Amino acid sequence: MNIKIATITAIILFFVAQTSFSQTYKISIDAKNAKNGKIQFGYYYDDQQLLVQKITLDDKGQGILTDTVALRKGLYFIAFNQSKFFDLIIDENQTFSIKTDTSNLIKKTKFTGTKINTIFLNYQQKISTLNIEKTGLLEKSKQKIIDTTEFDRINHRIIQIDKIQEEMQQEISDKYPESFLTSLLKASAIPDITQFDFDDERLIISPFLYKIIRRHIAKFINYPASTIIIETDRLINKTKNNEKIYQYTISYLLNFYNSFYKIGMNEIFAHVANTYFLPNKVDWITLEHLASLSERVERLSASFIGKSASELKMESTTGEFFSLLEVNTPTTFLYFWSSNCGHCENSSAILKKHYQELIDHKIEIFAVSTDSRKSDFIEAVENNEYEWINCIDINNTTNFRELYYVVSSPILYVIDKDKKIIGKYVGEIEIENLVKRSIR
Repeated sequence: MNIKIATITAIILFFVAQTSFSQTYKISIDAKNAKNGKIQFGYYYDDQQLLVQKITLDDKGQGILTDTVALRKGLYFIAFNQSKFFDLIIDENQTFSIKTDTSNLIKKTKFTGTKINTIFLNYQQKISTLNIEKTGLLEKSKQKIIDTTEFDRINHRIIQIDKIQEEMQQEISDKYPESFLTSLLKASAIPDITQFDFDDERLIISPFLYKIIRRHIAKFINYPASTIIIETDRLINKTKNNEKIYQYTISYLLNFYNSFYKIGMNEIFAHVANTYFLPNKVDWITLEHLASLSERVERLSASFIGKSASELKMESTTGEFFSLLEVNTPTTFLYFWSSNCGHCENSSAILKKHYQELIDHKIEIFAVSTDSRKSDFIEAVENNEYEWINCIDINNTTNFRELYYVVSSPILYVIDKDKKIIGKYVGEIEIENLVKRSIR
């Protein structure tokens, strides 16, 4: 268990703060085999375990977790070390006691004064026993010497175990429909956003809201940006009934698409920012942070279709400097490539094969190498006899990587006579199709 102090840095921070109430929390611990031991108390947030409090138990293994503010409702943990910990639910009742034994936390823990944690622990104990049995059966089913009758018996028992677990969850749901335990069990079993309960803000303090959002992102991450934007909006729309869930979701998506470097992600980042944050669409973020966000969106939007191309003045193989905006043809192909990239090698070969035809159609190529060593760039240009404008900016002094969102290669932008970006093509196949259309 990797426990962290509860601080998170991001463009926009959704802050999971403790909420002040008139009450306090007080959790008494009595742990056998843990005299003078240290325990850590914290909660689940995203894919992290964040620390609320650390205490040292006395020589009887006893101690008290307490503070003058109440805890946010959600899923918490108490850890004795990286491998010995157990989960507990924090709800309205935040004064109770725990008696445990570190030799077997699941079997030898007992809660007093918190009914929902007693139910939760009982569920975990039964599930643990069933999972151990199921794991043994699965291992046995893989043995080559097993006969058909035994194999069928094992499969039948595995089906029984799965059904028992489902019945246990349903029983809890039926008896305690409004409890956070019911929300947790449902959330852990839901595969996508269609059935997830985005109205229960207690799920922010758990791994499950994070997991459902990440699962939705992963499902569409390799689709075109236009599809990802549609799915992003669909996800966000499901969260609008609960302000805290909505804040968490739009903040998480903004931060994710700001830091996930893949072609098209800047467009999604800008969409989330412009649709849900700017200008001044939220009152829980400072104007200073919103201004910084606006500036970041403006920078990342510089390479969007319809925008004026940003100037690049770069050094060539001969030491001479060339200006992108001074290329004197009606159309310019701004081409980003690398000498150690197989896809770039293929796309460069296509451009070389049809270069004269492109020139005949009044199209010049302004090629920018993303190589980290100038010698590699010069060697590739000379060996392959690339005759177009070849430039490099090893130290990124022109800021070309951000201006044109160069996070991979090959990428080719089409710039018209008015020096506006009218097209963007990624990968050798898209570039090849563009070249064929351009020389018809």
